[in-house]
Amino acid sequence: MGLAFVIPFLVNFSYDWLVASAVVDPTAPGHQRLLARWQRWAYGPVALGMRLLTAGALVVMIGQGLTHWEALRAGLAAAGVPDEIAFILVGMGLLLTPLLALGVAPRLTAVLLYFPVGFSLLAGSSFWPGLVAMYGLTAVILLGPGPLALWQPEARAFTQRLGS
Repeated sequence: MGLAFVIPFLVNFSYDWLVASAVVDPTAPGHQRLLARWQRWAYGPVALGMRLLTAGALVVMIGQGLTHWEALRAGLAAAGVPDEIAFILVGMGLLLTPLLALGVAPRLTAVLLYFPVGFSLLAGSSFWPGLVAMYGLTAVILLGPGPLALWQPEARAFTQRLGS
């Protein structure tokens, strides 16, 4: 799971290091065009695709969890999670997955969805959909929801430079 955070961190750190060591000139027109193209691509269709892929993985996870409810409960119980929390986690998934798909407070929704996804992985259920969902949630937090998001109240906190 740590790779979901480490890989983007290392890419960003490497870029910053190249700029700080004067290997890359961030003021060069060619570099600015390439960076603008990369940002349009990453924050546009890639971000939208990741949001929709993540929502799809969450739907699969919820379907598997509801279909095999007893196995999910047993896995959570073995991890020390009481039944009440199991019901809350499933409820969170049912409530938040459509919000993520529609782009309603997508970054906050992604953070909250870490809980049901993480506990589902802890219970040993929905491994591949859970892994896709975990990486996808991280992508939504880092890249944003992409186009066609209905409401992004947290976008300003992620896109505005401090002191601007």
